[in-house]
Amino acid sequence: MGDAMGQNLVPNGGFETISVCDLYNFPFYSNYVPPWFSPYGSPDAFDTCMNSINWLNGVPTNLFGHQVPHSGSGYAGVGVYVPTNPNYREYIEVELDSPLVFQQIYCGGFYIACANVEKIACNNIGMYFSDTLVPPTISAFIPLPFIPQINETSVITDTLNWTLVSGQYIAHGGERYIIIGNFYSNALTDTVHVSGWDDEAYYYIDDVSVVSCGTVGEKEINPTPELTLYPNPCASQLGIRNYELGIKEVKIYDVLGERIRNYELGIRNGNIETIDVSKLPSGLYFAELLTDKGVVRRKFVKE
Repeated sequence: MGDAMGQNLVPNGGFETISVCDLYNFPFYSNYVPPWFSPYGSPDAFDTCMNSINWLNGVPTNLFGHQVPHSGSGYAGVGVYVPTNPNYREYIEVELDSPLVFQQIYCGGFYIACANVEKIACNNIGMYFSDTLVPPTISAFIPLPFIPQINETSVITDTLNWTLVSGQYIAHGGERYIIIGNFYSNALTDTVHVSGWDDEAYYYIDDVSVVSCGTVGEKEINPTPELTLYPNPCASQLGIRNYELGIKEVKIYDVLGERIRNYELGIRNGNIETIDVSKLPSGLYFAELLTDKGVVRRKFVKE
């Protein structure tokens, strides 16, 4: 990884760039959130610029409920499960800023929140890395025939807070696109009834990222059981059990791959180190730990 992780390869990952605000209800059809588009279905975009024009796509209140963005002024939304129409799915797709590199490890992730007008919550909201473009086919409302490399297997019912969906992917090289949605049939999707009134599962999506976070074969020590980050998620103090590794330095990176904090700890063996992360905004971070035996990399979530 060197001195910095890779940059976020997802353009407009927070859906902040809006080409125009008008009365159209399905902005993904008309390049309203460039360069994102919809391969299947009719996903939506929401932004504060719509508040005085069309409340259906406003922020924080809109057709599907009330949700403050995870960051910025907007987010996307997709329908992922309809009991009365088992073939209906919505997806969002974007071309990455550069193709993925062979044997490079990528950390992908995005935040989701369950829309509070819906009475169904589900699992299987995932990210698929694709070599080729899946072209828009608006009339084909069916699950795409792919297995997402990153997938949320638990049912997300939280309508107030954003939940991180994340994972690692080893590239075979040349992947240029990501698609987000539910790639599984209704029979393979778990559901829970929640307090809304509309009979489907719909989720808001924000802050999508794909960053390089290592290379297969790169010299890195096995961190188990030699090193543990705890608690994870954490609120203020992140503990590091170093188990005789002798931690010299800790570098903290955000989801965009920018180094935002450095901790010089000195060589200390057999101790529990603690670093103060209380001033970090809530979200996903990556810790790179330089020890006297090698480099360890770990993810953690700041609440």
